[in-house]
Amino acid sequence: MHVLVAYDESEQAQRALRHALERYPEATISAVHVSDPREWIAQGEEEGPQFVEGAYDRVSDAATKALEAAESIAEEYDRRIRTEAVVGGPARALVEYAEEEDVDHIVLGSHGRRGVSRFLLGSVSESVAKRAPVSVTMIRNPSEDE
Repeated sequence: MHVLVAYDESEQAQRALRHALERYPEATISAVHVSDPREWIAQGEEEGPQFVEGAYDRVSDAATKALEAAESIAEEYDRRIRTEAVVGGPARALVEYAEEEDVDHIVLGSHGRRGVSRFLLGSVSESVAKRAPVSVTMIRNPSEDE
């Protein structure tokens, strides 16, 4: 079995990874970080959209750090996981990864990072669930029930 975990720096992503590690002890787990290139663009008042200088490098560094954190979590479970950073629209990139890599199940947080550089939003999670070729488990934050 191959399980894809959508992974960013959020608590939700950490909870999703821990869920996958506990629920699927024999599975191959792939933690995938998606960087959305739309985050690298700033709207200038007169010039129009422009790439933010150094944005790609910052996003790439953040992805590397996030995936290193995912590997550390897996080590707590005496597990090794696959990690991959991809570029694209989050929902589309996750669904395409699942199709191309013969994923059997997807686990993701219902929401991801907060702020401008959000990765997983409720709408992204919903889109993945609707478009995925496999079953999807969404991990909710207990405070979402309040």
